[in-house]
Amino acid sequence: YGGPARVAGSAGTGKTIAYTVAAIPIARALGKTLVVSTATVALQEQLVLRDLPDLQQAGALDFSFALAKGRGRYVCPARLDALLRGNDNAQLSLVEQAAPPVDRETREFARELFGALDDGRWPGDRDSWTAAIPDARWALVTTDHHQCAGRRCPWVSNCPFFRARDALDGVDCVVANHDLVLADLALGGGAVLPEPQDAIFV
Repeated sequence: YGGPARVAGSAGTGKTIAYTVAAIPIARALGKTLVVSTATVALQEQLVLRDLPDLQQAGALDFSFALAKGRGRYVCPARLDALLRGNDNAQLSLVEQAAPPVDRETREFARELFGALDDGRWPGDRDSWTAAIPDARWALVTTDHHQCAGRRCPWVSNCPFFRARDALDGVDCVVANHDLVLADLALGGGAVLPEPQDAIFV
């Protein structure tokens, strides 16, 4: 696959236009997906919510794109369900099981998240929740690849992570961040992002 290209410079100098207009046609010609990796989730969202839509509207290039985040940025509906049923230790690691019991405020918070997820008001990612969520509280409602049951989970059809992952299929450009790219490669590649041999990385 194409080795990582690093594009540096000040904000607003046209880097997004430069690499997107150049790389997407090349990726298409080679039958690959362009993976744009940023330093932070905030930069990812800038690309997805502003820069790439602006480029589409300008009509310079017809392309599709999707945002990719790690599993830990998404709520786990199985964990929410366990909290609401009072089964605080369901699917928790041994370290987490040693934590104090979940208080009523946290359970109400889980109920609020579940309701917003269930009726479609919230897509299930931490960054789109209306208020900042403390790390300790978020840890109770998310999971990682070691604890996730994957496609065998009874909640998989309603899982925000797998919905987002499925949305990556067939798009021209995937916007990721460095942590996710490195984590995906550490898992052998293709766990979340396209297989490395099927991608061009910027």
